[in-house]
Amino acid sequence: FGGVGDRLHSTCVANDATCLTVTFRTGLEVLYDFLPDRLVNPWIGYGIGYEGSGVGISVPGQPELVIAGRGIEFGHFLGGFDFRLSSTFGLGPFVDFSLGEYLSTRVDLGTGEGADGSIASKAMHEWLSLGVRGVFFP
Repeated sequence: FGGVGDRLHSTCVANDATCLTVTFRTGLEVLYDFLPDRLVNPWIGYGIGYEGSGVGISVPGQPELVIAGRGIEFGHFLGGFDFRLSSTFGLGPFVDFSLGEYLSTRVDLGTGEGADGSIASKAMHEWLSLGVRGVFFP
């Protein structure tokens, strides 16, 4: 769940609207730990799957508008380091980069009317995430 970009946020504020984005990813992922029994464990991973992303716009007194795209995540590359803090817990930084392509879209006008369709001019998109992950029983 999240907010929207600057341009859409300005439109939402100007029209007293509420805007929300939702993104989900599901699929298969394989992780490899290089030194799982050491204090510092570097690891890498690869995944493939299905993703969807959408935005909902709600204006007082108007039906809600929902626009969503869904498609394939071709490559999901991960890597990081886990630092063993105890015998049962580790913590460390990671980077997560994925490549995907939305194949179809859905527009729902909130009035029972809507349309599904394939995307004619497809383009690859990327996600880059940086964070900290925790592991139990590393």
